[in-house]
Amino acid sequence: MEIETQTKQQINLRLIKPRPIFVLFTYDGHGLPIAFRLQEEGYKVYVGQFYHLEGKKEEEKEKEQRMSLYDGLLDKKSGKELLNALLKVKNKDRYFIIFDFPFMWQYAEELRKAGFKGLLPHKEDWELEEEREKAQKLVEERYEIFSKKEHYEFQTIDEAKKFLEATDKCWVLKGNHPDAPTIVPISDEPEIAKMEIINALEINKKLYEAEGFDLQEKLTDILEFTPEAISFQKIIRGINIDIEIKNYAPGNRGYGGQTGCSADIVFWLTKEEGERIYDSFL
Repeated sequence: MEIETQTKQQINLRLIKPRPIFVLFTYDGHGLPIAFRLQEEGYKVYVGQFYHLEGKKEEEKEKEQRMSLYDGLLDKKSGKELLNALLKVKNKDRYFIIFDFPFMWQYAEELRKAGFKGLLPHKEDWELEEEREKAQKLVEERYEIFSKKEHYEFQTIDEAKKFLEATDKCWVLKGNHPDAPTIVPISDEPEIAKMEIINALEINKKLYEAEGFDLQEKLTDILEFTPEAISFQKIIRGINIDIEIKNYAPGNRGYGGQTGCSADIVFWLTKEEGERIYDSFL
């Protein structure tokens, strides 16, 4: 497979700065809407989807569904074939690489060492996703309110059910398997919240029991305001405040199961508007 390239002479003849070429790598398709949007805006976009990744298990039907996402809308290549083709490219500055999840960090590392730039996850990024205790410790160190929460680990759903029957608190469900959904009960009524958790456990029993799961005490009457910094080449390009509101959607959409974070409110700030936030990231 060949990747489109242009010589310096061709670029100079155009007398304009060439537009970047975007390359998206995905396994489960989370980033495909981004690739499609970039394509709609007129950019050249390459998409590489991995057929199989070590440690990822799925039924054949699930694989077929995953690999069929955006068929007819995007020209998808084999992730490994696209990776090998990129490693042969000379004009690496022309490309912006996107990995939509950090569990592909090994491939991102290859491209980083080859001189490519973009959203390239590190091994440490994946460890914070995979090793719940490590991530929990980081959060507790930086946010005192979370250090006071109770949390318990479980391997089976039956163990968790017995625990829930004996408690009058609300709990958040977090699975250790990367595909196990995090469930934050909409209700702050313990009995109703308990039903939400048990229902989620039973629906995704296989995923939760594959690598165990945690029940963490829910902080009620709380909203998540997340300052986010976007940087590239060691320069902060933008700052925003992300307000998490998906739990306020009606019905089961409050889980984010149907809408995900699409209802979140994101406010972009100028440097003047968010001077303190900018300075905190420097």
